[in-house]
Amino acid sequence: MRKHGVVELLFTSDGYEDKKTDRGSIPGVLKTFNFQKIEPNKEHFSVYMQKNYPEWPPMVMEFWTGWFDHWGTEHHKLNVDEFGETLTSILKSGSSVNFYMFHGGTNFGFMNGANNANSPKHTITSYDYDAPLSEHGEMTAKYFKIRELLQQHLPEQVPKVLPDPPATKGCRAYGSVKIDQFIHLDSMLQSLQPIASKDVVPMEMLDINNHGGQSYGFIMYRKELKEGGELMINGLVHDRAVILLGGVPLAIMDKTTEDKVIPIKVLKPTNLDILVENMGRVNYYDFASSLLNKQRKGLLDTVTLDQKTLQDWQIYPLEFKKPFIESVLQSNEWKSDGKTDVEGPIMLRGTLKIQDEPKDTFIDMEGWTKGVVFVNSFNLGRYWSRGPQKTLYLPGPLLRTGDNQIVVFEIHKPFSMMTMVDVPKLE
Repeated sequence: MRKHGVVELLFTSDGYEDKKTDRGSIPGVLKTFNFQKIEPNKEHFSVYMQKNYPEWPPMVMEFWTGWFDHWGTEHHKLNVDEFGETLTSILKSGSSVNFYMFHGGTNFGFMNGANNANSPKHTITSYDYDAPLSEHGEMTAKYFKIRELLQQHLPEQVPKVLPDPPATKGCRAYGSVKIDQFIHLDSMLQSLQPIASKDVVPMEMLDINNHGGQSYGFIMYRKELKEGGELMINGLVHDRAVILLGGVPLAIMDKTTEDKVIPIKVLKPTNLDILVENMGRVNYYDFASSLLNKQRKGLLDTVTLDQKTLQDWQIYPLEFKKPFIESVLQSNEWKSDGKTDVEGPIMLRGTLKIQDEPKDTFIDMEGWTKGVVFVNSFNLGRYWSRGPQKTLYLPGPLLRTGDNQIVVFEIHKPFSMMTMVDVPKLE
């Protein structure tokens, strides 16, 4: 970088642990640290810097104010007093500090990631992080703790008076939105051109998007069967699959179920569908590993029937981009016959009516199972009944005065309504 004219300050940033302290450092480059707390029996990082790198000032590049969440776990929280103790120690040492995160925000669309390569834990849509500013920008107790401690530790030459916190706009509870129409998966697929393929291939290998393949969303593999037998999905799916026969769900697979065997009966030519969800890629791993360049989503191995490999598939890349959503919305196949016992995979819609200037709100997905929500064709993100996230943050700028179309792609069992509330539910 220096050779090519970069003159700005360079730095490395690593965990302050015995095994990582010097792992990522480079001679002649500022060394900084990442942590959430300072162990009482461990040498203070500022002392370590003074002893080993006296030419550099101490800095915490990532002071973890909370943590992100994975599906099926509890919402992470860091006690404000413990947070304050660590921040006090940092400031007293004369160190600089950068907060990760000060404001976490939201993993809109399919932009959540994952951790743990061998058995990925997928990050939820919310990136609230228990940060000083909440997902929707509200000031929390940590925010005011930071103000308090900064005022206590400001140098004498710096005025002790800080600006008043800005006023917040608040959120609005708009109430219930009734789901009044639905469209089945087969009808949705009419808005896509399937790709003929001799074998099943991962989504990245599809010849779409200017030969760039498919990066996000779902991928569905369809094969017409004329006879039954012992169906086997070889290897692992990446990351979660629903296997359907004639539109009826038979089984669910994820990365904990390998070489799934499903006995099936076929009395007449019937479509076998394997709908696979890319739930997010691992985005942080050991620098020496090639994992980050090798992640593939969908089916990576063969599908057999009575040990014979099935070939000649129709593959549907369900990326859920805006043109696809709008095409499905214009379909004549939407139904509104009052049925409430429909099963997924299915798309449903309802209308949120707003009379005045829109405000932030949260969609409470209580009663729903697993899927994705779109508001005015914007991909808001995933929901899953296993939690910890029970609501989806809906920013006011995505709404408009008048009618707002709420569309849900539900993989399993839908509900007849959803509720717009003014507080999030992270449990």
